[in-house]
Amino acid sequence: MDHQSSLPPPGGSLPPPGGSLPPPGGPAPQQPAPWEPAAEPQSPGLLRSILEARASYAFLAVALVLFFVCSRESGAGFLGVIPEGVARKYGAYHYHDVRDGGEWWRFFSTLFVSRMGLDALIYLVIFAQLGPQLERVLGTARFCALYMAAGAGGVAMAELLVPSARMTIGAGDTIVAVYAALGAIPGMILGMTGSILATFRSGEARSAVFWVGFWTVVRYYHTQQLDAAIMAAGLGLPLGFGLALSLRNKAAGAVAAAVPMVVVAVLIGLAAKGLRLRDGELVDRGRPATGRVTGPRGEDAPRPSVLEAPAASNKAVAAARDKARALLDRFGPLPPQFGYTLDDQNKAAALLAEVTKVVDGPNAVLGELDPERVRLHIIRANFHEAARIAEEHLTLQPGPPARALAGLAAYYKPDLSRAEDHLDRAMQDAAFVAEVPETVYFYGRVLEDAHGLEAAASHYQRYTRQVGDGRHPEWRQRLLEDARKRLGR
Repeated sequence: MDHQSSLPPPGGSLPPPGGSLPPPGGPAPQQPAPWEPAAEPQSPGLLRSILEARASYAFLAVALVLFFVCSRESGAGFLGVIPEGVARKYGAYHYHDVRDGGEWWRFFSTLFVSRMGLDALIYLVIFAQLGPQLERVLGTARFCALYMAAGAGGVAMAELLVPSARMTIGAGDTIVAVYAALGAIPGMILGMTGSILATFRSGEARSAVFWVGFWTVVRYYHTQQLDAAIMAAGLGLPLGFGLALSLRNKAAGAVAAAVPMVVVAVLIGLAAKGLRLRDGELVDRGRPATGRVTGPRGEDAPRPSVLEAPAASNKAVAAARDKARALLDRFGPLPPQFGYTLDDQNKAAALLAEVTKVVDGPNAVLGELDPERVRLHIIRANFHEAARIAEEHLTLQPGPPARALAGLAAYYKPDLSRAEDHLDRAMQDAAFVAEVPETVYFYGRVLEDAHGLEAAASHYQRYTRQVGDGRHPEWRQRLLEDARKRLGR
């Protein structure tokens, strides 16, 4: 964004580069335009400058404090990813909390929750420049309406259209708020000047369009899906137009702003009910994958898409599984909770997008790729989503492998009671435990957290005996060393 020219005060007009724009419907003014500096510009003073942008600075402060608290509580640090459970605790959007708990306010509170240090840094650098300028133009009330409505609407639209992108990208929703503000700039300039030509000629508008377009391409290349941030930018455009127009014409501006506001309200209402748009109709996304979907009235109906032949389905599943295996094999069948690099998490995000395409496509895939999805979500620190998919998988393919994976996901969630039950039942299958001895180790971890080290010691001992001192993959060696360390306390 071009910050060389400052935005005008509420009611003013943005000039095109290199000249003055005549007011709509009238000749060019003979006197200096409102945005042109006075002969001897006077500083408004620090206090007045802050008061004119008080909401922007308040938003920044809240977002940074929340990131500090979440980072400190989770131990993620600047380069780590804030776990889902911690982010959820401090207001991040979570599908089940909204659908089952009625916590619709999370569409708004999530705009202040960063998920990693890079998110917080981008928000600080860009929004610290962008927000105060927009607020001084629109005024505090209009600016807050723009920020909240476009941001929350973007989150809701993504939940309706591409919920898998919400799960795989993992970016904090402070980024969504930045896009909402960027998308609003061309609309604001159009609303304040009444001239499409002036909007095209504006450096601010061109810069905003460039950056929104650039990051749209980057994010789409990464996930093959449009996400909440892009959708927030799209909603910010008409909202910015209507709110800025109301500075010149209150009645016309109110009508122009009301339309996108109503759209945002409808989007939030539909997403809060747990619906998503699939094959041209709204369906309930809260059911396990069974080859059937729930229609708008709640009745079961066959999937509207035409299923591919079984051979095509099997080929798609095998290809997706092989791609995921290259990453997942580095961390074992029951991956640890922490210790992943940013590159690992980015690879997991891309793989999740590919796997989700197969799951959501016309393949009648009923849980075959659920274990891969659970493990990829664990690498992404999306523990609640991992637990949800693991529980669904257990209903489709009950058995020790699904039971152990569900227990691990429940432990990370954390739900110690459910984790203990699942892992205890998995432990009853001696053949499975011989094949996946990490079941014993993680059962010990659950018992230690729930009942103390004394209850877990025998399981750590069993794991160290079973694994032995031979050569092991790196992931198993780390678990073995941890078990010995716990026994040596």
